[in-house]
Parts: sequence; structure tokens; C-alpha cells
Amino acid sequence: MSMGAVPSNTFNNFKRRLNDLNTSNSFDASSATSTYLHQKVARLESQLEGTLTVLKDYMISKEGGAPEEFTNLFAPQPQPSECRE
Repeated sequence: MSMGAVPSNTFNNFKRRLNDLNTSNSFDASSATSTYLHQKVARLESQLEGTLTVLKDYMISKEGGAPEEFTNLFAPQPQPSECRE
């Protein structure tokens, strides 16, 4: 004897589908956030690199060179491919 669509089974299946939907939406949102953050970090790194170049050029023009304390600051920074584990 089948009881047909029992409310508890129907709602459990519906909740399971909703959870699957939420998981995929959550992944999309976190992926979009991650992409946005990567783009923002890349922009900030580019701006910082430009600022350091201007600072270095200014020091060279005013002081004839960069003080020794700044050598690490002006040293080329490792690229992401060089930082991988």
C-alpha cells in the first residue's frame, strides 16, 4: 500500500533541492568575491609599484641616490609564480 506523496518525504526532497541551490549560489558568490579581490590586489600592487618608482626617482634627483635603508624597498619583488610552494 503506497501512501503517495507523504508531506515529510516531499518537504525533505524540497529542502534538499534548496540546499543544493544555496550551495551553488554560495560558490558563485565566493568565486565572484575572490575574483574581485584578486583584481583589487593586482590594482593596488600596480599602484604601489608606480608610487615606489616615483619615490625612487625623486630621491635620486634630490639626493643623488637612494639611502641604503631603502634598498630592500626598491628591490624587485618576487612574482606570484616565484612564490609558489
